[in-house]
Amino acid sequence: MIKSKFFLIFVFSLLIWWIVINGFEAKADVGNCSQPFIDVPCDHWAINYISAVKDAGITKGCNPPQNDRFCPEDVVTRAQMAAFIIRAIEGEPTSYNANPYFADVSPTHWAFKYGELSIILCL
Repeated sequence: MIKSKFFLIFVFSLLIWWIVINGFEAKADVGNCSQPFIDVPCDHWAINYISAVKDAGITKGCNPPQNDRFCPEDVVTRAQMAAFIIRAIEGEPTSYNANPYFADVSPTHWAFKYGELSIILCL
């Protein structure tokens, strides 16, 4: 359990590093704010970062199919993190192994393609 928590923290740190390196910068302008999600108010401390990852296609929202919420107070799941990382590295997957690698993720799970691609990329 400790190894998986460390891994998630490490990977999330890499994702943040990637965002910073690629020029996503905070542009606080509450007067001209456009909320990226309905649960991220214009005065939220991370609105610019959340907007950046949404604009980059890394996150789509936490409540499919509407995806109008980000759920900033929720814990990030393994499936969500796999989706974030794959989208940040390659964009939306178009091909992946259809044979399940993870026993607890069925081919009908929304994040199946991200988990399978993470194995191929050795993440």
